[in-house]
Amino acid sequence: MPSPFEKEVPIAGKENHMRDSDKRKFKARLLSLYPRIGADQLDELVPKDMPLTVSKLKSKGDSIISRGRDPIFFTHQESSQKAGVKGSDEELVPTIYAMRLAPQALCRVVKVYPGLEKQVSCPRA
Repeated sequence: MPSPFEKEVPIAGKENHMRDSDKRKFKARLLSLYPRIGADQLDELVPKDMPLTVSKLKSKGDSIISRGRDPIFFTHQESSQKAGVKGSDEELVPTIYAMRLAPQALCRVVKVYPGLEKQVSCPRA
C-alpha cells in the first residue's frame, strides 16, 4: 500500500531493530492496550518477516516504532508523564499508517482532516 505522506520523520541517532522476543512482547502489549484488535490485523501491524525499528525522535523523550519505513506507533513523553506513566507502560499512540491497517481496532476519538477521509475509516460512536 503506498504511503499517503512522503515527509521524513525527524530521527535523532540510529534506529534499533526489535528482536523477535521484543516483537512478541510488543504484540502482547498491543493486545492489552487495544483488545478489539484481531489476529490478522496484529500480524499485519507486526509481521514476522518485516523488521520493526524503534527510534528516538529529536523531541526529548519521544520515540517512534516503524514497520519498514512507515511509522506505526509513537510514545509522547509529556502526555505519559501527565498520566503518571513511566517506562514500558507509556501510551502507544497509533499513527495514520497503523490506523489504515486496523481502523476499527485502534480508533478512539480522531479528528480526520479534509482530504484524508478516504485514507482512514473509523466507525462512529
